[in-house]
Amino acid sequence: MSAIEAVGLSKTYSGFFGQPKQRALDGVDLRIERGTAFGLVGPNGAGKTTFIKTLLGIVRPTAGQIRILGESPESPRARQRVGYLPERLELPAYLTPQPFWHLWHGSNACHLNLPTLSNC
Repeated sequence: MSAIEAVGLSKTYSGFFGQPKQRALDGVDLRIERGTAFGLVGPNGAGKTTFIKTLLGIVRPTAGQIRILGESPESPRARQRVGYLPERLELPAYLTPQPFWHLWHGSNACHLNLPTLSNC
């Protein structure tokens, strides 16, 4: 099983206020086997962050498929097996830490007994 597999992965962001649409990913085909070290290298705007966000299920692709450890990025099982530390974490203003935790970890979040989640 591959650690990461993308087939025909594309993401186009819609333009706002008359701006043209922006294609961040264009038919990416990639397979990374388990145990392989790799890096995403490219200039600003090349799609590195969009690829990672798609891999994590934060952004949905416009076309194509992506699998992480053989599962959909939205699968709770896949999410339990992946760690991610962003350079900057930007949450929508309406999303406080507790709802974010539940959104990311699902109903199993309460078993962690973290002080900030004591009211689960």
